[in-house]
Amino acid sequence: MTTVVGVSQVNYYIKSLLDYDIVLSDLAVRGEVSNFKAHDSGHLYFSLRDENASLRCVCFKGDARGLGFLPKNGDAVEAAGRISAYEKTGEYQLYVNAVTLTGRGGLHDDFERVKGRLLAEGLFEAERKRPVPRYCLSVAVVTAPAGAVIHDIINVISRRNRFIRVTLAPARVQGEGAAEDVARALREVNEWGGADCVIVGRGGGSNEDLSAFNEEIVARSIAASKIPVISAVGHETDFTIADMAADLRAPTPSAAAEIAAFPEADFSAFVRRQAARARAAVERRISGCSEETDGLWARVARVPGDAVKKRREALFFALKRAEAAAFHRIELEKAKVRAFAAVAEANSPQRALSRGYALIRGERGAVLRAEELHAGDAVSVELKGGKAEARIISVSRNSDSINEFNAKS
Repeated sequence: MTTVVGVSQVNYYIKSLLDYDIVLSDLAVRGEVSNFKAHDSGHLYFSLRDENASLRCVCFKGDARGLGFLPKNGDAVEAAGRISAYEKTGEYQLYVNAVTLTGRGGLHDDFERVKGRLLAEGLFEAERKRPVPRYCLSVAVVTAPAGAVIHDIINVISRRNRFIRVTLAPARVQGEGAAEDVARALREVNEWGGADCVIVGRGGGSNEDLSAFNEEIVARSIAASKIPVISAVGHETDFTIADMAADLRAPTPSAAAEIAAFPEADFSAFVRRQAARARAAVERRISGCSEETDGLWARVARVPGDAVKKRREALFFALKRAEAAAFHRIELEKAKVRAFAAVAEANSPQRALSRGYALIRGERGAVLRAEELHAGDAVSVELKGGKAEARIISVSRNSDSINEFNAKS
């Protein structure tokens, strides 16, 4: 008959098994230090890792005082202690009482070797980095489709600008084959060519979790991208080789979305300023060309008779060339004005309303997602030509709307 027990009983039993195991009660584990953190309490937290696995470790304040040195990420060490479990979470770890430094770890050496080689090639030079466009209307995101990163980016961009298109290029970002997958997704985004910038990243994790972004193949794919790349790997304190190769590093994926998404109001003001400048330039050109042509005609009129016919003809042709050049410059400025006006019109909320869409506003402002609505909510519905007040009867929530790009499909 199956025994039914509580979670606490299971964790206590597992801890007892570990505590009374002769081998696990006194051993030294060889590995490379990663994710080291010295807590304000005096306790030390870190992991030991090798090529295939990692082990969580803790060294309490009393034992930490006797170490004689502070381990750091990349150190190859032998840590002595006992294996036990933390009952509250059921996680087992090495409780360290002594650490012996044996050198630098192989994984750290691999990191430094790749970094040094790419640095020598000039892959990280500021001169080769491309500026991220100030006004991106299409943003591609290389990340895991099921992770929180893509949803965070969509939420931030949607809040700042509803007209920016977000396209997902799905890739594994952790584990075997992740580096190759990220490089493939970057290559496919460039072959597609429809993005103004690319965000490459993942959420936080251990050094092992982020290791794909320290691979040479990822760094070279970022450097080879024709589209500017924003790296957003882990938390603000994490730093990878991908960050060094990228055109711009963001401390978090949400920060990358803030960089890529310009506010709607900013763009509208920019278009108005540029259109005004273009109009002023046209007026200045017309005025300048008018003065120039008037001066040439006056010079032509002053040239006497047949004796200086060639001089008169030369001035006449100069006049015609000046008029043609002036006309050409004016047409260019007019084209700029029309282009700015077209962009402003395309991104105008009223344009969307004229196509049958509606803008819904709740108590907190514009409603972008179904999750923001609940039965009974009072909303204002803005349509072409007017507004209507409404109350939500029920909400049907579908899966999140994400444009997923896959060049192979």
